[in-house]
Parts: sequence; structure tokens; C-alpha cells
Amino acid sequence: MSDWLEEYKRKSVSADEAVKCIQSGEVVVIPIDTSAKALSHALIRRRHEVENVRLLVRSLGADLGWDDKDYRPNIEVIADTQAGGASTVLNEKKIDFLPFLSSFRFKGYQEENPRHAALPIDVAMIVVSPPDKRGYCSFGTYLSNKMDYAMTAKKVLAEVSEEPFMMVRSPGDNSIHVSQIDYFVPHIPAPQKQLFSSSPPTQDEQSVADHVSTLIRDGDTLHLGPGLVTSSIPLLGALDERQDLGFHGTIILPGIFKLIKEGIINGKRKNIDTGKAVSNGLAGKNLSEEDLNFFDGNPMFEVRTMNYVNDMRVIASQNQMVAINGILAIDLEGQIAMDSVGYQMFTGPGGGVDFLMAAMMSKEGCSISVLRSTARRGTISRIVPALEEGTIVSIPRTFADRVVTEYGVANLFGKTRRQRAQELIAIAHPDFRGELKKQAEKLFG
Repeated sequence: MSDWLEEYKRKSVSADEAVKCIQSGEVVVIPIDTSAKALSHALIRRRHEVENVRLLVRSLGADLGWDDKDYRPNIEVIADTQAGGASTVLNEKKIDFLPFLSSFRFKGYQEENPRHAALPIDVAMIVVSPPDKRGYCSFGTYLSNKMDYAMTAKKVLAEVSEEPFMMVRSPGDNSIHVSQIDYFVPHIPAPQKQLFSSSPPTQDEQSVADHVSTLIRDGDTLHLGPGLVTSSIPLLGALDERQDLGFHGTIILPGIFKLIKEGIINGKRKNIDTGKAVSNGLAGKNLSEEDLNFFDGNPMFEVRTMNYVNDMRVIASQNQMVAINGILAIDLEGQIAMDSVGYQMFTGPGGGVDFLMAAMMSKEGCSISVLRSTARRGTISRIVPALEEGTIVSIPRTFADRVVTEYGVANLFGKTRRQRAQELIAIAHPDFRGELKKQAEKLFG
């Protein structure tokens, strides 16, 4: 019997047994999109045996029991870097929030620099596949920050899943050895939250896609953030006529996956990671067997840690880097809101800020911020004279570049305040342009 197999059997315990290693005062993390339901429920059952445990969660892909109750003072739940599915309880002030750029999330741990002392990570709770013949477990189709946290934590607890999307292997950083995990427990499948809308694209989304297509050149390397408007762009033919596109981004959305299969995205012109679609992994769990087989072991896909994919230095070193992100609102100065509107949080910095700013530093690169011109069924404009009180400025005006709505493209780069206002008013909904012009005259003369 292999040494790793003996070790695997020795470390395989029940979830209740595994969480006994969590002590009062420790910090426990559940990485993004990690359905650690068995371990979560076991920790909830044990909550009266511990004190002052802090639980960091980031945009969970399933309801694990942390979203609907306040477990203080025994366990304090904190949304880590990105609220996502936890935004409701965050706005209800049941949980706290840890704002971080993805680029900087692991800086304190790597450098051990007292200037950037980081909250210690004592325990990571992850989900992995059963080990292969060499003793390596896969993180499945989506890695993101799971390996980063596993390598940072002092103790690693893993649920073992045989779900089809967990059984695939990919080049890059997408595996962990049995020796790097402290306990293995049986996985309890958890119903997944609907993170991406299944609604058919509207004419507005088609118009946005058509406008974005005019900004993409052959040989560009793309990042495409999640969201209904952005995810529709490659599905609506905006990139079908381009050649030799590359991809370097947080997540491969269905439309991007389609373009890779068709060879439109091939990475041939990338000056780093040439020929590779570099990402944190694929979007979604309900992938077809055909798609899983295409992804499994395909050298075209390189799944890397968030610490690499989101590193602004890496992103900026890629020539012709184009970051396409959905935003919530923008004011006439060019200040961009991606996190909140007023005091209501919707998400968090995620990777969008990293990519938007780094793409501006790329040779021949640019950033494209997309949004519908209105919200609340056309009753309010997303292009506003000034951001509402309490709104977090995700991107300062000095980094604003291209902005796209269904009405066209605004180029803010190198423009004066008055010129920016004119550009943005031209792509606002016609019903709001008159009032925006009046406000622009008051603000800028």
C-alpha cells in the first residue's frame, strides 16, 4: 500500500471529529464558492463549545447555514473581500466585512512584514476530489483562492466529493497532496445558488455587446467579469470576427469557453503564458459531460491561484490586456461604483478593480466598464451627476477609461471634466439627458 494511501485512510474521519481541532479564538476560512456543508454544520453544532471564533467566508456558492443566523458571540461571521451571496445579511448588519483587493489579500502572509500584519488563518475548510494514484486531490473546475488559503492555514479540513465537476484535472496549481491536508470527511452535496442569470439576453445587452465589439482588436487578451451584461457579450457574437484572442481572467464564463472551443481564443499572440487560457477556473457546476471532457487535462487551460491570476503586476505585463467589467453606476466626474449604491452593499472589490487598473498599465491595454443606462425598470439613471451619499468609489476618476451602455461608448481617457460629462451624457438614457446637462452646467460651467 502506498504511503499516501495509508495516510489518507488515517486522516479520514467524521465531520464532527474533524472540527474538534478548531479552538476558541481561532480564525476559520471558507474560500470562495466552497460548499463545505458537512464541516459547516458540524461547526455550527459545536458553536457552544468555542468562543470568539471568527469565520471568514467569501461569496459562497451554496447555503451552508451561515447566511440566515447570527452566531455571535461564539462565532463571528465576516464576509471576506467579496460579499456576493452574503450581501443581504451584510446589509442587515448580521455580519462584518473585510475589504481587500484580491491582489493584496495574501501580501501580509507572504512577506511576514509588520507593516502589513494580516489576520492569522488558523483553519481552512475546503472541498476536494478523492486522491489520484499519486495522492493528489483536485479542486475541480474552479480553484480561485482555495489553494492560497490552504497553503496559508495552519490546519486544513477537506470534504471529499465525487461530483463530476470535482473529478476533472487541469494544468497549473489546481491540486493538493494528501500530506497537505489534516482531515478528510465525507462531502454533503449542497444545492447551488444561482450566481448567473438564466434570463435570455435583451436588446439592451445586444446593443452593449455590439458597442464593445468595436473596441476589441485581434490579438487582445481579455478579462471578462461576471454579471448578466458582461457574460452576454461573447454569447451575442461580439467577438466572433476576431482572431488570435487571448484570455487571462478570474473565471471562464460559458461564452469564453465557447470561444476557446472554437479557436477564436487561442492565446497565440500573448507575450506571457503564450497559448494558455489562464484563469481561476470555469464558471458553473452544471457543465455537460462534453465540456468536462474538453476541459479535463487540456493543456490549453492553465488554472492558477488567485494570487497569480489577480496579481496586478502579472496582468499589466500582458500586452493588449483588455479588462471588461460590469459596474453599478458612474458619475459625471468618472468615479465608478462597483461595490455599493448608497449604503447598500451589493458585492465587493473582487477581481474587477485589480483588472481594471492593471489593464490601464498594460502596453496598448484598456479597460471597458459596461452598464445598462437605467435601473429599477428605467426609473433611475445609472449615470448620475454625483454618486449617492454612502456609495463606495471603487475606481477613482483618474483610472476611468471606456464606458459602454446600450447607447454607445464614452471615452474618458485624457478628457477634461466638461468633456467627460459630455461623453457620459451622450450614452445616458435619453429620458435623463436633459437633467444631466443642467447638473453638468452647475458642476462644471
